[in-house]
Amino acid sequence: MAVASAGEDMKNRLRGRAPAKVRVQTVDQTHKLAEAKGCHQAGDFSRALRLYEEMLAVDPKQLEALFLSSNILINQQNFPLAKVRIEQALQLQPQNAALLFNAGLILVGMNEWQTAAERLRTLLTVQPQHQRGLFLLGHALCRLERWEEAAEILHKSLALAPEHAESHLLLSDSLQKLSLTCYAHYHKVLGRHLAGRPLHDGPKILRHTLFLNPERAMQSARAGHRVQETIQKAVPQVCYYVGQPVADAPANLFVLPSDSQAMMDYFIHSPMTHPDEIDFDPASLQEREKAKEIVQVLYKALLLRSRKKEALEQHIKDGPAPTYGHDGRLRIFIATSRKLDVMLSNSRDLRYAFEQLGCEVKMAMEPHEHETYHAIHFLQQIIDFQPQILLDINNYFKLMVHPECYCIYWYTDPMPVLVRGNRIHWRERDLLYSLNQEFAQLIYNCGGSQVQIKGFCYDQQLFHDQHKPRKRKAVFVGSTHDFVLKQYPNCQPVLAELEKLFVQGIPLTPDLLAKFTALAGVQATELATFFWGYVVRNVSVRWLCELAGEIEVEVYGHGWDKDPVVRPFYRGAVAHGQAVNDLYNAATYVLVPHQNDLQSQRLVEAAACGITPIVYDCRFCADPPHWDENCLWYRTQEQLRQRLHEQPPQDPKGICRGRSYLEFAQQLLHRVGLPVQSVR
Repeated sequence: MAVASAGEDMKNRLRGRAPAKVRVQTVDQTHKLAEAKGCHQAGDFSRALRLYEEMLAVDPKQLEALFLSSNILINQQNFPLAKVRIEQALQLQPQNAALLFNAGLILVGMNEWQTAAERLRTLLTVQPQHQRGLFLLGHALCRLERWEEAAEILHKSLALAPEHAESHLLLSDSLQKLSLTCYAHYHKVLGRHLAGRPLHDGPKILRHTLFLNPERAMQSARAGHRVQETIQKAVPQVCYYVGQPVADAPANLFVLPSDSQAMMDYFIHSPMTHPDEIDFDPASLQEREKAKEIVQVLYKALLLRSRKKEALEQHIKDGPAPTYGHDGRLRIFIATSRKLDVMLSNSRDLRYAFEQLGCEVKMAMEPHEHETYHAIHFLQQIIDFQPQILLDINNYFKLMVHPECYCIYWYTDPMPVLVRGNRIHWRERDLLYSLNQEFAQLIYNCGGSQVQIKGFCYDQQLFHDQHKPRKRKAVFVGSTHDFVLKQYPNCQPVLAELEKLFVQGIPLTPDLLAKFTALAGVQATELATFFWGYVVRNVSVRWLCELAGEIEVEVYGHGWDKDPVVRPFYRGAVAHGQAVNDLYNAATYVLVPHQNDLQSQRLVEAAACGITPIVYDCRFCADPPHWDENCLWYRTQEQLRQRLHEQPPQDPKGICRGRSYLEFAQQLLHRVGLPVQSVR
């Protein structure tokens, strides 16, 4: 490189020119930048990066070198160094859209979601129509679980790029988290179509569906498909179509009005179950637009339902205080659902108990299995009935009642509203009950107080010892826990490890619970209730069937026909009530495989019938009382075999003493302090 003399430098300065050495370096940098860009474009990233680094060693503020090197570093997933380079560039041009986008991309790559979202929002103030920036912000917001914000941003991304598959798929995830199932499915179908992916990764899961093609709706309705709405309940698929009524239509086929406003009114007010998805051809632009129109109608119907709910709540809040009925009886409102068998059974038993005590009781639930009550359907009935007490078992809706009304909440399952741990507005007149201490802690986590423990009860008029001769037979009444396999698709490895523990007779101690909770990536309550519950129940029933050479075995419930070990001993489903009472009175032993609870309805009902319960030994973690002398206990198959030849020291009927629904109803009325009859 030529070096200018001091005299030449002085002359250059006087002429307003850069010193010769600087000019030579500038020329060299220009040539090097051109060479680096050429390598970059040719795919020789290593040499391009080396040249950019050489340039930055001479001039750390070379903006193009900073930006272009960050691009290569991003592609190499060297996010820490890329972050250094882009931050240096942003110091020079903090409002540069390209630099801000790269900054967001790098922070997303480093899982720094909050900072990424902030950078990308800055980008969108500079360039609001930056489609890739919108998509990336939507991605960051999803990782932050800010689903409403994510959905809003991703809608903007799709407004700029309607065919962007990943925006559709990410928006689908956000909408699903917001329980906008049909809306989510619409974008999932489009996203997978645009990405060239099949709609379903595995077997199609049947859902309630609105068909654009009436013939497809008719075919599906006649096929007799059933939809698994809850863990316990599968119902006929609800099939909607838009058009004219059809003669001799199946009972599960429903026609909708073609007018958008009329369709919206239908879905606002009707208790009919809303469709979970729309059946349309994503390759047809016409069907795409029609499906989009219907999705928007359904979404607006949900919004207007929420407004109606608020109006009904205000009406109740401002309305007259509840009073005794015309006949002077105390009014009790029970909110329940026909979709949840245990909840419905408990609600019915308490209804009969309250009626025995002289109360006027209204039990609100869906009249038909193709209906699903929204809060507005309960609230309207509360307005009409004006109850003094509301009873809700495992409530889905925190229903509004008059300030003077008492509410009794009894949680017998770890409901999602409790597991989430969000604070719930409890009133002074809200009386809280829990099946056990574990669920009680969930209520406390949600701001509850003075939670009382209440195990399952039994109907003493229905379940009792008939004092008839019993066969030497062991029975189990209850369904499989195979729902866990669907609810947690990747649970099999964890279940296999838990089963290894179980067959060795090792209980799920707190240390093991913490270990497997981390392994499964779920909350401790889910692991203990569902994963461990699956192993304890399903394996115990198989053990019993394998011992059929020593005793006659019968299994009742749902799902056991799919288990090859249990199938020969499976006798089908049995309705809860008299049929179960008769089974318990005809056999010697009943299997009670509950993983961490000794307050089950199965145990107390069986004990009332005088049958000997053989119970999985979870006394170390179960709430007392344990009824040590009233049951037979097992943890291994060999122990189960031995128990089939034994009897407990004390009568099992001791378990059900003081645990009838009538006694529970009396306790509730005593706690509320309202007389059953008005004082005149």
